[in-house]
Amino acid sequence: MFAETQQLLRITNPDTMKTLSTIALFCGAVLLSSCTKEGPEGPAGPQGPQGNANVGRYEFTLPFSSYTNFTTTNAWGASAPSTVPQLQSNQLALVYISLTPAISGLAEWVQQPFSYFFGSGNTFVECFHSIDSGTLWLYARHSGGTQPFTTSSNLSYKVFIVQSSMMQVLDDENVDMRNLGEFESFLDRHGYEHAGYSASH
Repeated sequence: MFAETQQLLRITNPDTMKTLSTIALFCGAVLLSSCTKEGPEGPAGPQGPQGNANVGRYEFTLPFSSYTNFTTTNAWGASAPSTVPQLQSNQLALVYISLTPAISGLAEWVQQPFSYFFGSGNTFVECFHSIDSGTLWLYARHSGGTQPFTTSSNLSYKVFIVQSSMMQVLDDENVDMRNLGEFESFLDRHGYEHAGYSASH
C-alpha cells in the first residue's frame, strides 16, 4: 500500500513541481510559526485536594468521680465527652491514657488496653475502652474488685479516630503504636491533619 501511494504522488512536470515546492515551503513556515507562538495564559486550574483529614484527635480529662461502677463486671466506666464524635463502622479509636501521677514510674502516655501490676503479686489495675453504638466508653478496673482510683483522681486521655484501612499501613511501616510519639510522627510524615481539639468533661 505504501509503495502504491508513492507511485500516485510522482509528478513529472517541472513547473508543477516548482509550484508545489513553493507551497510546501510556505505551509512549513506557517506550521513552524504556529508551533512556536505562545497563546495567552489560560485561567487558573481548580484548587488541588487537601491533605489527609481522616484522623480525628481529641484530648480531654475526666474526673474519676464521674465514672459509674458497673458491679457485674467490677469495672468503672464513663462515656467520652460529646466533643468526641460517634464512630462509623469503618473507624477505630486509638486511646492513650496518662496515669501520671496516679501511678508513678510510667511513661507519660500509655496505649489502652493497659494493665499495671503492683509489685510482684497478681494485683493490677486495668484500663480499657469499648465502642457501644458508636459511642466511645472508657473503663478502669481493679483486679480485687475495689475502686481502681481515688475519687479525687483525674484521668487524661488522647483519642485518635482513624480509618480502619490505616492499620495496614501502620503494620507495613512497623509503627509501634504503643509509643505515642512514634504514632504522631507517622501522622505528620504522611500529612494527616489532626482534626479535633482539647476538652474536659
